[in-house]
Amino acid sequence: MDEYGLRAEGASVADLGLKNVAAAYWNLTPAELVEETLINGQGALTDSGALAVDTGEFTGRSPKDRFVVCDEKTENSVWWG
Repeated sequence: MDEYGLRAEGASVADLGLKNVAAAYWNLTPAELVEETLINGQGALTDSGALAVDTGEFTGRSPKDRFVVCDEKTENSVWWG
């Protein structure tokens, strides 16, 4: 497997439950992320040099999105992962 970027000590693809991975990209710099985006045809640079991507039909937050704060009431009733 090819690995790119800076992998944290002790981190591994296997620990994430991934199998048959051809390449892993760890903690790439912003410039490296832009380069990979362009190489993979997932975005383009604007005239000003900003990275632009098409996020598709569904962009932004849903008006019905909610979030839960971990506090005394929710601490033991929500699975926090």
